[in-house]
Amino acid sequence: MIGRGAWQDWSYELQVVNNRTNVSVTLHHDSATRATVSDLLPNSVYNVRVRASSTAGSGPWSTDFTAQTLSTGMWITSSDHL
Repeated sequence: MIGRGAWQDWSYELQVVNNRTNVSVTLHHDSATRATVSDLLPNSVYNVRVRASSTAGSGPWSTDFTAQTLSTGMWITSSDHL
């Protein structure tokens, strides 16, 4: 059974981990559907995952998504190649 707070006042955590340095950045957001991650290193591979939280607690982390930055810091994702 899901408690009353499960779908109220939710937020999310976005975690970005550099594969080479293993440096992790975790961003906490309200219910916005976009986030900007600053200070990414050029030509680097990152694992990204997200999870939702509410007053009922945190959900499980999503499956990792792997992305690589360009030399300018822009993302290359698998969807960019379709």
